[in-house]
Amino acid sequence: MTTPAERAERAEVDRWIADWNAKQILAYDEQVAERGKDDGFTYPEHVEELVADYDFGEHIRRRVPVGVFLDSIKEDYDGDRRPSLTQLMQVAETGTLLFYAAIGHIDATDEFLEEARGNWGPLVDAALEEMNGSIERRDPVIGET
Repeated sequence: MTTPAERAERAEVDRWIADWNAKQILAYDEQVAERGKDDGFTYPEHVEELVADYDFGEHIRRRVPVGVFLDSIKEDYDGDRRPSLTQLMQVAETGTLLFYAAIGHIDATDEFLEEARGNWGPLVDAALEEMNGSIERRDPVIGET
């Protein structure tokens, strides 16, 4: 049984997700409108279609909660269907992006990184090496970058 505080927190998260989705829809609409402006240069139709497909894929990917990605590769999610290689790669890519975002976050402290190393070992150091000094950190004393 959930408490009133838990229900309120879930409602707040639902509102945040709805707001996020609304912003993503507006951003996508702006991208499409911007792409539709005539600057005198035209791409071949097949290139335009590829760009539109990519943009729409990015738009959808940014609107889908992580749980949906995990559900999409469950073996029993849709009958006995097994996930496709494309679905597996989408989930792996999204997981990688999330992992890098957390490891490289400006507020990721040394304590966080040590705990992350305890969970994922050399993957943390590999991610940090790949990001190669592009990470800004907050000073723990003054809170500035």
